[in-house]
Amino acid sequence: MSKGPGRVQRAIIAAFEAAPSSRFTTQELAASIFTNPPTASHVETVRQALVKSKFKKSRAGHLKTGGWHHVWGV
Repeated sequence: MSKGPGRVQRAIIAAFEAAPSSRFTTQELAASIFTNPPTASHVETVRQALVKSKFKKSRAGHLKTGGWHHVWGV
């Protein structure tokens, strides 16, 4: 039985409330929640929290990195 959103989910919700029209990659959210650079387990924790939440995943290209990345938004 769930007791509500956890610490990571609350941090993600706060990030989207601060910038509602922004889109974030999983790596960017993990870096804002955890230490820089986040470990692979931190990124996976953020990914799982995003999948369980109401946020939508889409694909976007980044000119600086060259290639497609998944971004999350409201």
